[in-house]
Amino acid sequence: MTKPEILLWLAIKADQLGVRFRRQYGIGRYITDFYVPRLRLVVELDGSQHYTPEGRRYDEIRTKSFESIGIQVIRFANDEVCRNLHGVLQRLRIAIADRQNGQVRSPSFQEGATGESQGGPRGDVGLSG
Repeated sequence: MTKPEILLWLAIKADQLGVRFRRQYGIGRYITDFYVPRLRLVVELDGSQHYTPEGRRYDEIRTKSFESIGIQVIRFANDEVCRNLHGVLQRLRIAIADRQNGQVRSPSFQEGATGESQGGPRGDVGLSG
């Protein structure tokens, strides 16, 4: 696990956010960073490789695959987890509550113009409809 993955795992393991996260969970041919099976919610942490053209294309394909089976994906930049873990956890709490209530956020909540997390998780699956 990377440093950001360890930091986040220590904050979400053992039902600390009221749901059970699985770490390095396989779904089809993909391995997710974190997954909440009960809510069909994936949390991905993105390093620099995700912001290359190839990385973005791969993530898009992956996301569409998850979306096709009703799984929501939330993305955070590794740097954000290290700099603002409290904010990341707050946005996860909101996403969990929304998912439990059958609600979704609009794309403006999740994604800035660059696609990087700016003020909310970069939501790929299920959040944007």
